[in-house]
Amino acid sequence: MWGEDASFEATGLDQDLIKAVRACGFERPTRIQEEAIPAILRGKNTVIGAETGSGKTLAYLLPVMQRMLKQMAEEGTTDFGPNPRALVLVPNQELAMQVALMMQRLSRTQLAQPEMLDQVKALVVDEADMLMQGGFEDDVRKILDYLCPRISNTKRRMLAKQGLSEEDYVPPRPPAQVIFAAATLPDWKGDKVKSIVRTLRLLFPDAVHINTMGLHRQSLAVETEWVEVEDEEESLPLLLDVLDKSRGVKTMVFCNTIASAKDTHAFLLEHGWEAHMIHKEVPPAVRAEALNLLRVKSDALVVCTDIAARGIDAPNVGHVIQLQFAPNAVTYLHRIGRTARAGSLHGKATNFIDPSSRDVATAIRKEVEERKTVAPVFSRNRGFRRRLKRSQAAEGSKEDGEDSGDSEESK
Repeated sequence: MWGEDASFEATGLDQDLIKAVRACGFERPTRIQEEAIPAILRGKNTVIGAETGSGKTLAYLLPVMQRMLKQMAEEGTTDFGPNPRALVLVPNQELAMQVALMMQRLSRTQLAQPEMLDQVKALVVDEADMLMQGGFEDDVRKILDYLCPRISNTKRRMLAKQGLSEEDYVPPRPPAQVIFAAATLPDWKGDKVKSIVRTLRLLFPDAVHINTMGLHRQSLAVETEWVEVEDEEESLPLLLDVLDKSRGVKTMVFCNTIASAKDTHAFLLEHGWEAHMIHKEVPPAVRAEALNLLRVKSDALVVCTDIAARGIDAPNVGHVIQLQFAPNAVTYLHRIGRTARAGSLHGKATNFIDPSSRDVATAIRKEVEERKTVAPVFSRNRGFRRRLKRSQAAEGSKEDGEDSGDSEESK
């Protein structure tokens, strides 16, 4: 935990913003806020890596807002104008609304379309490891190329033919400040697997990298139970026993596929449980209602896929149940990160492990029980994911996991 003597004043924030953030109930900065806010205020491109629930959203929102307001003061205007001055990219509608609501709590804001980029001075890529790969990557790269023009190898060759050097290149616009934020920043060892950390270092070699000690570690506040099962027929009756023992506790039950989530939801309703569902086939309005219940209802029970694993800030989730174990260590961290978040002293995770998940679960369990980072397991998930996808194909249902690359994830 960060020290009790930590203060927003020490980060360099203006008094008006400090008053606003305290009015929202945040008295002291978290560790990542202490370290990231000054760097972003200095205009540095920044890569923020911190565990789930550590306060990353405010770590980038507050300094970006201060820089934006300072630019407006220098221009002698109080009008935000029709085009955005800062752009925050997130992977789905729920996270977009969450960030927008936080900004509305802090100050006046407006929602903008991503094509209106001319006035943008700051770009935030939240859930960076997800947005810089899969189905999101091409669009994010286009935005990065526009806002942060860099000299390409083709341009270098053209300059050389003209007898010019890189110093003679004039970019089409001043580069925007870029902030990347994530709870997982895999840095793969070896050349066959993509590393988000290496990608960011290549794109922005001068960026400041700020990581907390809790990055890639399960919180010590999470009590973990590991349940060995043979198949789903054994898992569902055991799920009822697990839920009975934690009645009255806000609970999220994770499944790897939509089909499994639907079956589990129907099973719980059949056995008298008031349960809700969150997955990408649930209409957005119904999904929003389920998320709201998860936030406000003290004993809410939600069955979900990994669309609910990233970034969703639902306070006081007391129990995370992995009815089907996470397909990889990254997904594991995001799921378990829904409980024992900042300000919560205790959470529980119950992990069901069947033969198909035993390899990755055993590797993760070893690191968790030794209180180590699970980063060594990041590079061991690919074979397991291939086996999982084969079993899903046999099941006849698509996964809507956090790294599946499905465009529907952004709905």
